[in-house]
Amino acid sequence: MGNRRRRFRAKEVLGDETLFAREIKKGRLGNLITLLRNVGSDTERENDLLVAIGKWHLDNRLIVDHREHWKMIEYARDMGWEVEHLETGSGDYRSEMVAFERKEGDLSPSVYDRRLSKQLTAMRESSEFSFLIITRTWAEVKQDLAERGVSDEVLIGIVASCCASGYPPLFIGSGYDSTRLMKRIARKVGDDRHRLYVPRPTKPNPQEYKLAMIEALPTIGRVMAKKLLKSFGSISALANADVETLCSVDGIGKKTAERILEVLR
Repeated sequence: MGNRRRRFRAKEVLGDETLFAREIKKGRLGNLITLLRNVGSDTERENDLLVAIGKWHLDNRLIVDHREHWKMIEYARDMGWEVEHLETGSGDYRSEMVAFERKEGDLSPSVYDRRLSKQLTAMRESSEFSFLIITRTWAEVKQDLAERGVSDEVLIGIVASCCASGYPPLFIGSGYDSTRLMKRIARKVGDDRHRLYVPRPTKPNPQEYKLAMIEALPTIGRVMAKKLLKSFGSISALANADVETLCSVDGIGKKTAERILEVLR
């Protein structure tokens, strides 16, 4: 009970110069907006809050590719996304840390011609977090395949392959709700707060500690951490490897290899 987080009180912060300055420095959007709603007639503090909120939005850009469907662009614009050209492999939507690839009617063709695999691999290289969004329901995709005379086993295989690659698809039938979800994911990733309790092993061994350290590297998950540990055997050997050697591990590209070595050295 003693570790319970203290509740944010806007009036208390607005009545204390030190607390107010601390909140401006922290720059947490939710708190800044709450303070703005309660600031009253204090125009000086109102201006400070407006500047801080504007700075937050400039520092936490959300970008949608200009080639997206016009309706999706309208949804995104209304929610504060900027419309720009995104390079192939950067996703259809992105923030500083997160990239999203959105599929609709082109899901099946992009799997058959291996375009989806290439797009997801490139996204993994360019972003710390990446997601695959399908703006159709599961039933709609099944119906589309049935009309083309394709078994739903193909859909099961597609989804299983995506999951095995670290991209479990999110099926959301509404383009509007998809945009809302992408924005929320980007914001939650960006605020860098821990939301899950991950217990330590009761009796951890050195191998488990090594895995945890490797898994903490940029874009490295549990499966890839095991591959790297199996290939190099130790953290020091991994740190002393060159980019070419790292790229020989299945699933490691040049950008990921460079980022790993940048962190370890």
